[in-house]
Order: sequence, then structure tokens, then C-alpha cells
Amino acid sequence: MDQKKWQSPVVWASFAALVIAFLGDVLGLSFDSDLANQMISAGLTLLVGFGVLNNPNSKASF
Repeated sequence: MDQKKWQSPVVWASFAALVIAFLGDVLGLSFDSDLANQMISAGLTLLVGFGVLNNPNSKASF
């Protein structure tokens, strides 16, 4: 099953995580807790990494 790359929800989630992480770094957004900062950063990094490794051309490889 083929699909267009820009219709893949994984691509959009990865792109959104990348933008949020970038804006967080540029604007210096942070929480009071170091643990919260680390957890959010790790989650965003995992989403971007999953988007990089995913094949958006195939629905079967989700």
C-alpha cells in the first residue's frame, strides 16, 4: 500500500516534535523541574528519531 509522504501521521508528528524542540531551545522554555525538562526533551527526541527511521511511503511499515 502506497501513500503520499505528506499524508503520513508519523511525518507530521515528527515535524511537530522537531519544531517544538527547536522553539523550546531558541526561546529558552523550561520547567521548574529538571526531570520534567529531561522527560519532555527525551520524548521529543524519540518522536523525531522515529520519524527519521520510518518509511512514510508504506502504511505497512508504521
